[in-house]
Amino acid sequence: QMVTSVPVSSMRRIGLAALILTSVVDLSICPYSKVEESFNLQATHDIFYHGMSPALSAAWSTRTGGDLPYDHLQYPGVVPRTFTGPLILGYACRIISLVMYPTFDLASRPLMIQALARGILMVFNVHALYRLAIAADTKFGRHVGGYLLLITAAQFHLPFYLGRMLPNVFAMILVVHGYADWLSGRSRRAAAWLVAATTIFRCDVLILVFTVGLAMLLRREMTMSQAIQTGIVTGVISLILTVPLDSILWGRWLWPEGEVLFFNTVENKSSDWGTSPWHWYATSALPKVMLLTSLLIPISVIRLPEIIKTWAMKRNEKNAVGAYNYVDARVVPYVLPIICFVGLYSKLPHKEMRFIFPALPMFNLSAALGLARLHSAALFPEATKGKKTFSKQGSVYERVSFYSTIFLFICGLGCVLVTFIGSSIFVAVSARNYPGGEALAKLQHHLEMKAANNEEILVYIDVASAMTGVSLFGQRAMSGGNSGVKFAKAGYEAEHEALDSSSWLRSYTHILSEEKDIEGFDVIGVARGNPRIDVRRLRIGTSDTIFVHEQK
Repeated sequence: QMVTSVPVSSMRRIGLAALILTSVVDLSICPYSKVEESFNLQATHDIFYHGMSPALSAAWSTRTGGDLPYDHLQYPGVVPRTFTGPLILGYACRIISLVMYPTFDLASRPLMIQALARGILMVFNVHALYRLAIAADTKFGRHVGGYLLLITAAQFHLPFYLGRMLPNVFAMILVVHGYADWLSGRSRRAAAWLVAATTIFRCDVLILVFTVGLAMLLRREMTMSQAIQTGIVTGVISLILTVPLDSILWGRWLWPEGEVLFFNTVENKSSDWGTSPWHWYATSALPKVMLLTSLLIPISVIRLPEIIKTWAMKRNEKNAVGAYNYVDARVVPYVLPIICFVGLYSKLPHKEMRFIFPALPMFNLSAALGLARLHSAALFPEATKGKKTFSKQGSVYERVSFYSTIFLFICGLGCVLVTFIGSSIFVAVSARNYPGGEALAKLQHHLEMKAANNEEILVYIDVASAMTGVSLFGQRAMSGGNSGVKFAKAGYEAEHEALDSSSWLRSYTHILSEEKDIEGFDVIGVARGNPRIDVRRLRIGTSDTIFVHEQK
Protein backbone atom coordinates (compact mmCIF):
# COMPACT_ATOMS: atom_id res chain seq x y z
CA GLN A 1 0.00 0.00 0.00
CA MET A 2 1.42 3.33 -1.09
CA VAL A 3 -0.52 5.74 1.13
CA THR A 4 -2.76 5.49 4.13
CA SER A 5 -6.48 5.58 3.60
CA VAL A 6 -8.23 8.96 3.83
CA PRO A 7 -11.48 8.74 5.80
CA VAL A 8 -14.60 9.29 3.72
CA SER A 9 -15.72 12.19 5.89
CA SER A 10 -12.40 13.95 5.32
CA MET A 11 -12.76 13.65 1.54
CA ARG A 12 -16.25 15.09 1.72
CA ARG A 13 -15.06 17.92 3.94
CA ILE A 14 -12.42 18.83 1.36
CA GLY A 15 -15.03 18.85 -1.40
CA LEU A 16 -17.50 20.78 0.76
CA ALA A 17 -14.89 23.43 1.61
CA ALA A 18 -14.00 23.80 -2.07
CA LEU A 19 -17.65 24.17 -3.09
CA ILE A 20 -18.38 26.75 -0.40
CA LEU A 21 -15.22 28.69 -1.26
CA THR A 22 -15.92 28.89 -5.00
CA SER A 23 -19.58 29.77 -4.45
CA VAL A 24 -18.77 32.57 -2.00
CA VAL A 25 -16.03 33.95 -4.24
CA ASP A 26 -18.40 33.93 -7.22
CA LEU A 27 -21.03 35.84 -5.24
CA SER A 28 -18.46 38.35 -4.05
CA ILE A 29 -16.97 38.97 -7.49
CA CYS A 30 -20.38 39.20 -9.18
CA PRO A 31 -22.71 40.92 -6.69
CA TYR A 32 -25.24 42.16 -9.24
CA SER A 33 -28.13 40.36 -10.90
CA LYS A 34 -29.43 39.72 -14.41
CA VAL A 35 -32.99 39.83 -15.67
CA GLU A 36 -33.53 36.06 -15.19
CA GLU A 37 -33.44 36.43 -11.41
CA SER A 38 -35.14 39.81 -11.32
CA PHE A 39 -38.55 38.68 -10.05
CA ASN A 40 -37.28 36.66 -7.10
CA LEU A 41 -34.69 39.29 -6.16
CA GLN A 42 -37.17 42.18 -6.22
CA ALA A 43 -39.77 40.04 -4.43
CA THR A 44 -37.26 39.20 -1.68
CA HIS A 45 -36.62 42.95 -1.29
CA ASP A 46 -40.34 43.68 -1.02
CA ILE A 47 -40.98 40.85 1.46
CA PHE A 48 -38.11 42.02 3.66
CA TYR A 49 -38.95 45.73 3.66
CA HIS A 50 -42.76 45.64 3.29
CA GLY A 51 -43.77 42.18 4.44
CA MET A 52 -47.15 40.61 3.75
CA SER A 53 -49.23 43.21 5.61
CA PRO A 54 -50.03 45.47 2.61
CA ALA A 55 -51.15 42.49 0.52
CA LEU A 56 -53.23 41.02 3.36
CA SER A 57 -54.88 44.41 3.99
CA ALA A 58 -55.67 44.79 0.29
CA ALA A 59 -57.20 41.32 0.20
CA TRP A 60 -59.83 42.47 2.72
CA SER A 61 -60.43 45.92 1.27
CA THR A 62 -61.02 47.73 -2.03
CA ARG A 63 -57.39 48.83 -2.24
CA THR A 64 -56.04 48.36 -5.78
CA GLY A 65 -52.75 46.74 -6.75
CA GLY A 66 -51.38 50.07 -7.93
CA ASP A 67 -51.48 51.35 -4.35
CA LEU A 68 -49.36 48.48 -3.00
CA PRO A 69 -45.58 48.85 -2.59
CA TYR A 70 -44.70 45.75 -4.61
CA ASP A 71 -42.53 45.81 -7.69
CA HIS A 72 -44.22 42.85 -9.38
CA LEU A 73 -47.53 44.72 -9.60
CA GLN A 74 -45.88 47.52 -11.58
CA TYR A 75 -43.65 45.21 -13.64
CA PRO A 76 -45.44 41.85 -13.66
CA GLY A 77 -43.35 40.26 -16.39
CA VAL A 78 -44.60 37.84 -19.01
CA VAL A 79 -45.79 35.10 -16.63
CA PRO A 80 -46.35 35.10 -12.85
CA ARG A 81 -43.94 33.33 -10.51
CA THR A 82 -44.34 31.96 -7.00
CA PHE A 83 -43.45 33.93 -3.89
CA THR A 84 -42.51 30.80 -1.95
CA GLY A 85 -38.76 31.26 -2.34
CA PRO A 86 -38.72 35.04 -1.73
CA LEU A 87 -40.97 34.57 1.31
CA ILE A 88 -38.51 32.12 2.89
CA LEU A 89 -35.48 34.28 2.10
CA GLY A 90 -37.15 37.55 3.03
CA TYR A 91 -38.36 36.41 6.43
CA ALA A 92 -35.10 34.56 7.14
CA CYS A 93 -33.31 37.88 6.59
CA ARG A 94 -35.87 39.62 8.81
CA ILE A 95 -35.20 37.19 11.64
CA ILE A 96 -31.44 37.64 11.33
CA SER A 97 -31.89 41.42 11.19
CA LEU A 98 -34.00 41.40 14.35
CA VAL A 99 -31.42 39.27 16.17
CA MET A 100 -28.63 41.69 15.23
CA TYR A 101 -30.60 44.84 16.08
CA PRO A 102 -29.80 47.24 17.76
CA THR A 103 -26.14 46.18 17.82
CA PHE A 104 -26.11 46.36 14.03
CA ASP A 105 -28.87 47.84 11.86
CA LEU A 106 -28.79 45.40 8.97
CA ALA A 107 -31.97 46.78 7.39
CA SER A 108 -30.25 50.11 6.70
CA ARG A 109 -27.72 48.35 4.46
CA PRO A 110 -29.74 46.99 1.54
CA LEU A 111 -26.79 45.53 -0.34
CA MET A 112 -25.89 43.49 2.75
CA ILE A 113 -29.46 42.19 2.84
CA GLN A 114 -29.15 41.22 -0.81
CA ALA A 115 -25.88 39.40 -0.13
CA LEU A 116 -27.38 37.72 2.96
CA ALA A 117 -30.43 36.49 1.03
CA ARG A 118 -28.20 35.03 -1.66
CA GLY A 119 -26.00 33.48 0.99
CA ILE A 120 -29.02 31.77 2.57
CA LEU A 121 -30.07 30.41 -0.82
CA MET A 122 -26.53 29.16 -1.38
CA VAL A 123 -26.60 27.34 1.97
CA PHE A 124 -29.83 25.57 0.99
CA ASN A 125 -28.25 24.43 -2.27
CA VAL A 126 -24.95 23.36 -0.71
CA HIS A 127 -26.82 21.39 1.94
CA ALA A 128 -28.76 19.54 -0.76
CA LEU A 129 -25.55 18.74 -2.66
CA TYR A 130 -23.89 17.55 0.55
CA ARG A 131 -26.79 15.19 1.19
CA LEU A 132 -26.31 13.86 -2.34
CA ALA A 133 -22.58 13.40 -1.61
CA ILE A 134 -23.36 11.36 1.51
CA ALA A 135 -25.81 9.20 -0.45
CA ALA A 136 -23.19 8.75 -3.22
CA ASP A 137 -20.60 7.53 -0.72
CA THR A 138 -23.08 5.07 0.72
CA LYS A 139 -24.22 3.81 -2.67
CA PHE A 140 -20.97 3.73 -4.66
CA GLY A 141 -18.19 3.68 -2.10
CA ARG A 142 -15.64 6.01 -0.58
CA HIS A 143 -14.38 9.15 -2.31
CA VAL A 144 -17.34 9.41 -4.72
CA GLY A 145 -19.19 11.99 -2.61
CA GLY A 146 -16.07 14.03 -2.01
CA TYR A 147 -15.20 14.05 -5.70
CA LEU A 148 -18.79 14.96 -6.54
CA LEU A 149 -18.45 18.13 -4.47
CA LEU A 150 -14.94 18.81 -5.78
CA ILE A 151 -15.95 18.43 -9.44
CA THR A 152 -18.97 20.66 -8.86
CA ALA A 153 -16.73 23.28 -7.23
CA ALA A 154 -14.34 23.18 -10.20
CA GLN A 155 -17.09 23.98 -12.70
CA PHE A 156 -18.55 27.38 -13.43
CA HIS A 157 -22.31 27.15 -13.59
CA LEU A 158 -23.41 25.46 -10.37
CA PRO A 159 -21.13 27.39 -7.96
CA PHE A 160 -21.97 30.61 -9.79
CA TYR A 161 -25.73 30.09 -9.64
CA LEU A 162 -26.14 28.40 -6.24
CA GLY A 163 -26.82 31.80 -4.67
CA ARG A 164 -28.70 33.38 -7.57
CA MET A 165 -32.47 33.62 -7.38
CA LEU A 166 -33.53 31.94 -10.58
CA PRO A 167 -36.66 29.77 -10.32
CA ASN A 168 -34.49 26.96 -11.68
CA VAL A 169 -32.14 27.30 -8.70
CA PHE A 170 -34.99 27.11 -6.19
CA ALA A 171 -36.32 24.03 -7.98
CA MET A 172 -32.86 22.45 -8.03
CA ILE A 173 -32.78 22.38 -4.22
CA LEU A 174 -35.77 20.05 -4.13
CA VAL A 175 -34.55 18.03 -7.11
CA VAL A 176 -31.14 17.35 -5.52
CA HIS A 177 -32.80 16.29 -2.26
CA GLY A 178 -34.85 13.93 -4.42
CA TYR A 179 -31.70 12.51 -5.97
CA ALA A 180 -30.21 11.93 -2.51
CA ASP A 181 -33.28 9.98 -1.40
CA TRP A 182 -33.33 8.07 -4.69
CA LEU A 183 -29.77 6.86 -4.19
CA SER A 184 -30.65 5.96 -0.60
CA GLY A 185 -33.50 3.70 -1.72
CA ARG A 186 -36.32 6.03 -0.62
CA SER A 187 -37.97 6.27 -4.03
CA ARG A 188 -41.38 7.54 -2.92
CA ARG A 189 -39.81 10.37 -0.99
CA ALA A 190 -37.61 11.14 -4.00
CA ALA A 191 -40.67 11.29 -6.23
CA ALA A 192 -42.36 13.63 -3.76
CA TRP A 193 -39.42 16.05 -3.94
CA LEU A 194 -39.60 16.11 -7.73
CA VAL A 195 -43.35 16.63 -7.81
CA ALA A 196 -43.06 19.49 -5.30
CA ALA A 197 -40.37 21.14 -7.42
CA THR A 198 -42.66 20.85 -10.45
CA THR A 199 -45.74 22.20 -8.73
CA ILE A 200 -44.11 25.09 -6.90
CA PHE A 201 -41.05 26.32 -8.79
CA ARG A 202 -40.63 24.96 -12.33
CA CYS A 203 -43.32 23.18 -14.30
CA ASP A 204 -40.69 21.88 -16.75
CA VAL A 205 -39.37 19.55 -14.04
CA LEU A 206 -42.42 17.51 -15.09
CA ILE A 207 -40.20 16.04 -17.83
CA LEU A 208 -37.78 14.87 -15.14
CA VAL A 209 -40.67 13.46 -13.11
CA PHE A 210 -41.63 11.41 -16.16
CA THR A 211 -38.16 10.03 -16.94
CA VAL A 212 -37.15 9.34 -13.33
CA GLY A 213 -40.60 8.03 -12.43
CA LEU A 214 -40.55 5.67 -15.40
CA ALA A 215 -37.14 4.38 -14.31
CA MET A 216 -38.48 3.78 -10.80
CA LEU A 217 -41.44 1.84 -12.18
CA LEU A 218 -39.32 -0.26 -14.53
CA ARG A 219 -36.92 -1.12 -11.70
CA ARG A 220 -39.88 -1.85 -9.41
CA GLU A 221 -38.79 0.72 -6.88
CA MET A 222 -42.42 1.88 -6.81
CA THR A 223 -45.71 0.43 -7.93
CA MET A 224 -48.01 2.36 -10.25
CA SER A 225 -50.52 2.92 -7.45
CA GLN A 226 -47.78 4.25 -5.16
CA ALA A 227 -46.57 6.59 -7.91
CA ILE A 228 -50.07 7.95 -8.54
CA GLN A 229 -50.74 8.35 -4.82
CA THR A 230 -47.41 10.12 -4.23
CA GLY A 231 -47.97 12.46 -7.18
CA ILE A 232 -51.53 13.41 -6.22
CA VAL A 233 -50.86 13.86 -2.49
CA THR A 234 -47.66 15.86 -3.00
CA GLY A 235 -49.22 17.99 -5.74
CA VAL A 236 -52.31 18.80 -3.69
CA ILE A 237 -50.31 19.65 -0.56
CA SER A 238 -47.98 21.86 -2.61
CA LEU A 239 -50.93 23.74 -4.10
CA ILE A 240 -52.65 24.14 -0.71
CA LEU A 241 -49.46 25.63 0.75
CA THR A 242 -48.57 27.99 -2.09
CA VAL A 243 -51.67 29.01 -4.09
CA PRO A 244 -53.19 31.14 -1.29
CA LEU A 245 -49.85 32.89 -0.76
CA ASP A 246 -49.37 33.64 -4.45
CA SER A 247 -53.00 34.64 -4.94
CA ILE A 248 -52.84 37.19 -2.12
CA LEU A 249 -49.65 38.76 -3.42
CA TRP A 250 -50.74 38.78 -7.07
CA GLY A 251 -54.20 40.07 -6.20
CA ARG A 252 -56.09 37.27 -7.98
CA TRP A 253 -56.52 33.54 -7.68
CA LEU A 254 -53.77 31.77 -9.59
CA TRP A 255 -51.36 28.88 -9.71
CA PRO A 256 -48.18 30.44 -11.15
CA GLU A 257 -46.63 27.32 -12.65
CA GLY A 258 -49.99 26.32 -14.11
CA GLU A 259 -50.04 29.59 -16.05
CA VAL A 260 -46.42 29.08 -17.10
CA LEU A 261 -47.26 25.59 -18.35
CA PHE A 262 -50.20 26.97 -20.33
CA PHE A 263 -48.00 29.73 -21.77
CA ASN A 264 -45.27 27.32 -22.89
CA THR A 265 -47.43 24.47 -24.16
CA VAL A 266 -50.93 25.57 -25.21
CA GLU A 267 -49.94 29.05 -26.36
CA ASN A 268 -46.42 27.88 -27.34
CA LYS A 269 -44.93 31.34 -26.84
CA SER A 270 -41.59 30.40 -25.31
CA SER A 271 -40.02 30.37 -28.77
CA ASP A 272 -40.64 34.12 -28.97
CA TRP A 273 -37.50 34.43 -26.85
CA GLY A 274 -35.32 32.68 -29.41
CA THR A 275 -34.71 29.17 -30.65
CA SER A 276 -31.71 26.84 -30.85
CA PRO A 277 -30.97 23.63 -32.78
CA TRP A 278 -32.28 20.40 -31.31
CA HIS A 279 -28.74 19.27 -30.45
CA TRP A 280 -27.73 22.48 -28.64
CA TYR A 281 -27.75 20.97 -25.13
CA ALA A 282 -25.58 18.03 -26.19
CA THR A 283 -23.15 19.88 -28.45
CA SER A 284 -22.88 23.28 -26.75
CA ALA A 285 -24.45 23.58 -23.30
CA LEU A 286 -23.22 20.40 -21.58
CA PRO A 287 -19.65 20.58 -22.97
CA LYS A 288 -19.44 24.16 -21.71
CA VAL A 289 -20.73 23.13 -18.28
CA MET A 290 -18.60 20.02 -17.83
CA LEU A 291 -15.47 21.08 -19.72
CA LEU A 292 -12.83 18.36 -19.24
CA THR A 293 -14.65 16.69 -16.35
CA SER A 294 -16.92 15.17 -19.03
CA LEU A 295 -14.01 12.87 -19.92
CA LEU A 296 -14.43 11.18 -16.54
CA ILE A 297 -18.00 10.07 -17.24
CA PRO A 298 -17.15 7.05 -19.45
CA ILE A 299 -14.77 5.76 -16.76
CA SER A 300 -17.72 5.51 -14.37
CA VAL A 301 -19.02 2.70 -16.58
CA ILE A 302 -15.85 1.29 -18.17
CA ARG A 303 -13.40 -0.21 -15.67
CA LEU A 304 -10.34 1.16 -17.46
CA PRO A 305 -7.80 0.56 -14.64
CA GLU A 306 -8.96 -3.05 -14.33
CA ILE A 307 -8.61 -3.52 -18.10
CA ILE A 308 -5.00 -2.36 -17.90
CA LYS A 309 -4.23 -4.65 -14.95
CA THR A 310 -5.83 -7.64 -16.61
CA TRP A 311 -3.78 -7.02 -19.75
CA ALA A 312 -0.60 -6.86 -17.66
CA MET A 313 -1.51 -10.02 -15.76
CA LYS A 314 -2.16 -11.96 -18.97
CA ARG A 315 1.16 -10.81 -20.38
CA ASN A 316 2.99 -11.58 -17.18
CA GLU A 317 1.34 -14.95 -16.48
CA LYS A 318 0.83 -16.96 -19.65
CA ASN A 319 -1.82 -19.20 -18.15
CA ALA A 320 -3.85 -16.34 -16.67
CA VAL A 321 -7.52 -16.38 -17.63
CA GLY A 322 -9.34 -13.06 -17.94
CA ALA A 323 -12.90 -13.53 -16.78
CA TYR A 324 -13.33 -10.09 -15.29
CA ASN A 325 -16.35 -7.88 -15.87
CA TYR A 326 -15.07 -4.65 -17.40
CA VAL A 327 -18.39 -2.81 -17.26
CA ASP A 328 -19.72 -1.22 -14.08
CA ALA A 329 -23.39 -0.43 -14.70
CA ARG A 330 -24.27 0.71 -11.19
CA VAL A 331 -24.65 4.37 -12.15
CA VAL A 332 -26.46 3.74 -15.45
CA PRO A 333 -30.00 3.42 -13.97
CA TYR A 334 -29.55 6.83 -12.36
CA VAL A 335 -27.91 8.67 -15.27
CA LEU A 336 -29.94 7.22 -18.14
CA PRO A 337 -33.20 8.94 -17.02
CA ILE A 338 -31.27 12.22 -16.82
CA ILE A 339 -29.99 11.75 -20.38
CA CYS A 340 -33.58 11.09 -21.46
CA PHE A 341 -34.67 14.27 -19.65
CA VAL A 342 -32.14 16.34 -21.63
CA GLY A 343 -33.13 14.53 -24.83
CA LEU A 344 -36.85 15.24 -24.37
CA TYR A 345 -36.13 18.84 -23.37
CA SER A 346 -34.12 19.23 -26.56
CA LYS A 347 -37.36 18.96 -28.54
CA LEU A 348 -38.47 22.34 -27.18
CA PRO A 349 -37.21 25.08 -29.54
CA HIS A 350 -36.36 27.66 -26.86
CA LYS A 351 -33.27 26.54 -24.97
CA GLU A 352 -31.26 28.03 -22.11
CA MET A 353 -28.51 26.60 -19.96
CA ARG A 354 -30.52 27.04 -16.77
CA PHE A 355 -33.27 24.75 -18.05
CA ILE A 356 -31.03 21.69 -17.62
CA PHE A 357 -29.63 22.62 -14.20
CA PRO A 358 -31.45 19.62 -12.62
CA ALA A 359 -29.38 17.29 -14.83
CA LEU A 360 -25.97 18.61 -13.80
CA PRO A 361 -25.62 17.01 -10.32
CA MET A 362 -26.19 13.52 -11.74
CA PHE A 363 -23.71 14.03 -14.57
CA ASN A 364 -21.23 15.22 -11.95
CA LEU A 365 -22.02 12.13 -9.88
CA SER A 366 -21.07 9.96 -12.85
CA ALA A 367 -17.83 11.91 -13.35
CA ALA A 368 -17.08 11.59 -9.62
CA LEU A 369 -17.50 7.82 -9.79
CA GLY A 370 -15.02 7.74 -12.66
CA LEU A 371 -12.47 9.81 -10.77
CA ALA A 372 -12.96 7.73 -7.62
CA ARG A 373 -12.25 4.60 -9.68
CA LEU A 374 -8.94 6.10 -10.89
CA HIS A 375 -8.17 7.15 -7.32
CA SER A 376 -8.69 3.66 -5.90
CA ALA A 377 -6.73 1.96 -8.69
CA ALA A 378 -3.76 4.29 -8.34
CA LEU A 379 -3.51 4.80 -4.59
CA PHE A 380 -5.19 1.65 -3.26
CA PRO A 381 -4.26 -1.11 -5.75
CA GLU A 382 -5.02 -3.85 -3.27
CA ALA A 383 -8.69 -2.84 -3.44
CA THR A 384 -8.93 -4.19 -7.01
CA LYS A 385 -11.15 -7.23 -6.71
CA GLY A 386 -9.51 -10.51 -7.58
CA LYS A 387 -6.40 -8.93 -9.03
CA LYS A 388 -2.79 -9.31 -8.20
CA THR A 389 -1.24 -6.16 -6.76
CA PHE A 390 1.44 -4.80 -9.09
CA SER A 391 4.32 -2.56 -8.06
CA LYS A 392 7.15 -0.63 -9.67
CA GLN A 393 9.62 -3.40 -8.64
CA GLY A 394 7.90 -6.13 -10.72
CA SER A 395 8.21 -7.20 -14.34
CA VAL A 396 7.96 -4.79 -17.23
CA TYR A 397 4.23 -5.48 -17.57
CA GLU A 398 3.69 -4.90 -13.88
CA ARG A 399 5.55 -1.62 -14.10
CA VAL A 400 3.48 -0.56 -17.13
CA SER A 401 0.30 -1.35 -15.23
CA PHE A 402 1.54 0.42 -12.10
CA TYR A 403 2.56 3.63 -13.83
CA SER A 404 -0.45 3.62 -16.16
CA THR A 405 -2.91 3.71 -13.28
CA ILE A 406 -0.91 6.48 -11.61
CA PHE A 407 -0.86 8.38 -14.91
CA LEU A 408 -4.61 7.97 -15.40
CA PHE A 409 -5.33 9.32 -11.93
CA ILE A 410 -3.07 12.31 -12.55
CA CYS A 411 -4.90 12.92 -15.84
CA GLY A 412 -8.21 12.73 -13.97
CA LEU A 413 -7.06 15.35 -11.47
CA GLY A 414 -5.74 17.36 -14.41
CA CYS A 415 -9.21 17.36 -15.95
CA VAL A 416 -10.59 18.84 -12.73
CA LEU A 417 -7.78 21.41 -12.57
CA VAL A 418 -8.15 22.52 -16.19
CA THR A 419 -11.91 22.74 -15.69
CA PHE A 420 -11.34 24.97 -12.66
CA ILE A 421 -9.01 27.24 -14.67
CA GLY A 422 -11.57 27.49 -17.46
CA SER A 423 -14.33 28.20 -14.93
CA SER A 424 -12.22 30.96 -13.36
CA ILE A 425 -12.00 32.62 -16.77
CA PHE A 426 -15.79 32.34 -17.10
CA VAL A 427 -16.19 34.03 -13.71
CA ALA A 428 -13.84 36.85 -14.74
CA VAL A 429 -15.89 37.35 -17.91
CA SER A 430 -19.19 37.26 -16.01
CA ALA A 431 -17.98 39.87 -13.52
CA ARG A 432 -17.92 42.34 -16.42
CA ASN A 433 -21.40 41.46 -17.58
CA TYR A 434 -23.40 43.67 -15.19
CA PRO A 435 -22.99 47.22 -16.55
CA GLY A 436 -26.37 48.33 -15.21
CA GLY A 437 -25.33 47.63 -11.63
CA GLU A 438 -21.96 49.29 -12.22
CA ALA A 439 -23.65 52.36 -13.69
CA LEU A 440 -25.95 52.72 -10.68
CA ALA A 441 -22.93 52.47 -8.37
CA LYS A 442 -21.15 55.17 -10.39
CA LEU A 443 -24.17 57.44 -10.10
CA GLN A 444 -24.34 56.86 -6.35
CA HIS A 445 -20.64 57.73 -5.99
CA HIS A 446 -21.14 60.86 -8.11
CA LEU A 447 -24.03 62.11 -5.98
CA GLU A 448 -22.14 61.39 -2.76
CA MET A 449 -19.23 63.49 -4.00
CA LYS A 450 -21.46 66.48 -4.79
CA ALA A 451 -22.25 69.08 -2.18
CA ALA A 452 -25.34 68.19 -0.17
CA ASN A 453 -28.49 70.04 -1.18
CA ASN A 454 -32.23 69.58 -1.06
CA GLU A 455 -32.84 69.12 -4.78
CA GLU A 456 -35.00 66.22 -5.82
CA ILE A 457 -33.20 63.42 -7.68
CA LEU A 458 -35.24 61.66 -10.35
CA VAL A 459 -33.48 58.74 -12.02
CA TYR A 460 -34.72 57.03 -15.17
CA ILE A 461 -33.49 53.47 -15.77
CA ASP A 462 -33.79 52.09 -19.29
CA VAL A 463 -34.41 48.45 -20.20
CA ALA A 464 -30.74 47.59 -20.82
CA SER A 465 -29.75 48.94 -17.39
CA ALA A 466 -32.60 47.18 -15.59
CA MET A 467 -31.66 43.88 -17.24
CA THR A 468 -27.96 44.04 -16.35
CA GLY A 469 -27.68 44.67 -12.63
CA VAL A 470 -30.05 47.37 -11.35
CA SER A 471 -32.16 46.07 -8.46
CA LEU A 472 -34.39 47.47 -5.75
CA PHE A 473 -31.64 46.74 -3.24
CA GLY A 474 -29.23 48.89 -5.25
CA GLN A 475 -31.82 51.64 -5.64
CA ARG A 476 -32.52 51.68 -1.91
CA ALA A 477 -28.79 51.76 -1.16
CA MET A 478 -28.38 54.75 -3.45
CA SER A 479 -31.31 56.65 -1.95
CA GLY A 480 -30.01 55.96 1.55
CA GLY A 481 -33.49 56.36 2.96
CA ASN A 482 -33.82 59.78 1.29
CA SER A 483 -37.34 60.16 -0.09
CA GLY A 484 -36.00 62.85 -2.43
CA VAL A 485 -34.41 60.16 -4.63
CA LYS A 486 -36.95 58.50 -6.93
CA PHE A 487 -36.65 56.00 -9.74
CA ALA A 488 -38.59 55.07 -12.85
CA LYS A 489 -37.87 52.02 -14.94
CA ALA A 490 -38.60 51.36 -18.59
CA GLY A 491 -40.60 48.27 -19.34
CA TYR A 492 -42.63 46.46 -21.91
CA GLU A 493 -45.94 47.16 -20.18
CA ALA A 494 -48.36 49.55 -21.87
CA GLU A 495 -48.31 52.03 -19.01
CA HIS A 496 -44.59 52.63 -19.57
CA GLU A 497 -44.69 53.14 -23.33
CA ALA A 498 -45.22 56.87 -22.94
CA LEU A 499 -41.71 57.16 -21.52
CA ASP A 500 -40.33 56.53 -24.98
CA SER A 501 -41.42 59.97 -26.14
CA SER A 502 -39.11 62.98 -25.90
CA SER A 503 -41.26 64.72 -23.28
CA TRP A 504 -39.74 62.65 -20.48
CA LEU A 505 -36.33 64.30 -20.98
CA ARG A 506 -37.44 67.31 -18.95
CA SER A 507 -38.74 65.17 -16.09
CA TYR A 508 -35.57 63.45 -14.88
CA THR A 509 -32.34 64.72 -13.40
CA HIS A 510 -30.35 61.59 -14.24
CA ILE A 511 -30.63 58.76 -16.76
CA LEU A 512 -29.03 55.34 -17.01
CA SER A 513 -29.17 54.38 -20.67
CA GLU A 514 -27.40 52.46 -23.39
CA GLU A 515 -27.77 55.59 -25.52
CA LYS A 516 -24.62 57.73 -25.46
CA ASP A 517 -26.09 61.01 -26.70
CA ILE A 518 -29.23 62.42 -25.07
CA GLU A 519 -30.16 66.02 -25.73
CA GLY A 520 -29.97 68.20 -22.63
CA PHE A 521 -27.79 65.77 -20.66
CA ASP A 522 -24.07 65.34 -20.06
CA VAL A 523 -22.37 61.96 -19.69
CA ILE A 524 -20.82 61.80 -16.21
CA GLY A 525 -19.89 58.13 -16.19
CA VAL A 526 -19.67 55.02 -18.32
CA ALA A 527 -20.05 51.37 -17.32
CA ARG A 528 -18.37 48.89 -19.60
CA GLY A 529 -19.86 45.53 -20.50
CA ASN A 530 -20.38 43.05 -23.33
CA PRO A 531 -17.26 41.12 -22.24
CA ARG A 532 -15.40 38.87 -24.65
CA ILE A 533 -12.17 36.94 -24.45
CA ASP A 534 -9.43 38.48 -26.59
CA VAL A 535 -7.20 35.46 -27.23
CA ARG A 536 -4.55 37.40 -29.12
CA ARG A 537 -4.04 39.94 -26.35
CA LEU A 538 -4.78 37.47 -23.54
CA ARG A 539 -7.29 39.74 -21.88
CA ILE A 540 -11.02 40.26 -21.46
CA GLY A 541 -12.25 42.96 -23.77
CA THR A 542 -15.21 45.20 -22.97
CA SER A 543 -16.99 48.13 -24.57
CA ASP A 544 -18.93 51.16 -23.35
CA THR A 545 -22.38 49.80 -22.57
CA ILE A 546 -24.38 51.89 -20.07
CA PHE A 547 -23.98 55.67 -19.87
CA VAL A 548 -24.75 57.75 -16.78
CA HIS A 549 -26.37 61.03 -17.80
CA GLU A 550 -26.97 64.16 -15.75
CA GLN A 551 -29.20 67.01 -16.79
CA LYS A 552 -27.28 70.11 -17.83
